[in-house]
Amino acid sequence: MGQISPVATLMQKVLRVGTRKSLLATTQTQWAVDQILALQPDLQAQTHYLTTQGDRDQSTALSKIGGVGLFTKELDNALLEDRIDIGVHSLKDLPTDIHKDLVIAVTPERVDPRDAMISTKAASLATLPPGATVGTSSLRRAAQLAALRGDVKVVDLRGNLDTRMNKAQSGALDAIIVACAGLIRLGREKEITERIEPKHMLPAVGQGALAVVTRKADGATRAAIEGLDHAPTRAAVTVERRLLATLGGGCQIPIGAHAQIVGERSVLHAVVASTDGALVIRKSLEGTAAGLDELADQMAQMLRADGADDILKAYN
Repeated sequence: MGQISPVATLMQKVLRVGTRKSLLATTQTQWAVDQILALQPDLQAQTHYLTTQGDRDQSTALSKIGGVGLFTKELDNALLEDRIDIGVHSLKDLPTDIHKDLVIAVTPERVDPRDAMISTKAASLATLPPGATVGTSSLRRAAQLAALRGDVKVVDLRGNLDTRMNKAQSGALDAIIVACAGLIRLGREKEITERIEPKHMLPAVGQGALAVVTRKADGATRAAIEGLDHAPTRAAVTVERRLLATLGGGCQIPIGAHAQIVGERSVLHAVVASTDGALVIRKSLEGTAAGLDELADQMAQMLRADGADDILKAYN
């Protein structure tokens, strides 16, 4: 009798999928599940809805809640306790230092990593009137916005995507800045006023990408879902995350980065900015697709040489 493969073993059970309860989280999780079931049509999926610390506190600024894994820890615990088999995350929310028994098993193809401005008052950041109120929950966005438009007022903005969008579309705020990716996944990209180019505002590490996390020892699950992985996306976000880890940064600090892998060449853009926009350290670096670790490490050295540690020490 032949040996049973890891994938065949998995087919004998239901794939337990963990997700946060927000509309965006459940939408992107369902997308991932649909892709997995297309790869493994005999597999059944069961979704488990979990509430994270970041979900429970919808009023405090993310930078003030503190802690690591505000939107991921509960899913990690469910994996470690064998209550779910995979957790689906927005990669930008995932700490660079994940539990030693867990692994990012799959990184699907990234969608638009740029930030988006939503406004009924102006067609772009450049045309917002002086004194305009702009909402964001991100120190990274706030810092780069302060450098670009020091004459506008940045307002802390929490809540689910609908809540944040309503603030701009009702006129309660003159504009908000959110990720393009979330709007694309929810079918709302037509509501984007401006896609902000990375040369003006670099996205968060991993922005636009998803991460499917499993137990490292769960070879059956990893084998069943590996076809969903997109190698160029994995390479790009890996170099971004290495840079973030090397600088000692977490998800809620003023660092932006965007890597692109094209053939044998790679390019990494990065920024570290003070929250008042007074000091912006921005660098670009080219390398080879075979030397991504070195690319990230060299970028970290360049940023530090220009004073990045002086900015980041307030957040570590």
